[in-house]
Amino acid sequence: MVQSTRLKDLFPIKLLLIELMVPSLLPNNNHVLSKPDDTISFPSYHLDDPIIILDDVDLEWEASAGTGTEIDPYMFQDLNIDTLAQLGISISGTTKYFLIVNCTIGANLYDILIDNVATGTAKIRNCTLISGWNGVGITNTESATVMDCIVNVSPTAGIYLNNASHTLVYDNRIYTCGKGIYVVDSYSADLFYNEIYDSTYDSGILAENSGDVTIQYNICDRGITNARYETWLKLPEAF
Repeated sequence: MVQSTRLKDLFPIKLLLIELMVPSLLPNNNHVLSKPDDTISFPSYHLDDPIIILDDVDLEWEASAGTGTEIDPYMFQDLNIDTLAQLGISISGTTKYFLIVNCTIGANLYDILIDNVATGTAKIRNCTLISGWNGVGITNTESATVMDCIVNVSPTAGIYLNNASHTLVYDNRIYTCGKGIYVVDSYSADLFYNEIYDSTYDSGILAENSGDVTIQYNICDRGITNARYETWLKLPEAF
């Protein structure tokens, strides 16, 4: 169970929505805005075992390549994990740099969970995540990156940030999830160019007890909602 740490209950909190734009107004003309279809499946030729990492020794042992530096991170790539276990890939307690890339993962609780790793060392890119209660969870970790991923059918959240300040969530496609992006107790997170469709809750993006969150150029068919703990939104007049 993920433990949430409330940040400064009495501190003034702001959630800044810089801009929510329709596709025709986006400045990046190469950005693809078409809604994906619901046809994701696992490659049939090979399945990998879940990966649970608790320290730097595990990280080095499980990685397929890399040395753990910023320019040569430990690599977890081209994995196909379909499991009834709670976690598909779980990495916690590490200090080295790593990249999870080009993986297809389905698990029970989290497809990918990153918890309590060193600042700026965690990156997830171009992964397809299916069927976990949460697609990606970033908890108790600062300055992580989640980009170019597809998340499908996660009942709680496609991407869940809890105590994950300064995290970048960029250019992901999230659909048929409870909440597209769910931000809790996280400051200065950046949410750019994400496409969120068919969320089963009222909010495609929901932030609670989080301040100075930048939400820009996202396509979100269920809207963006503030919540308790004095969080508020400033919407553009055209919204």
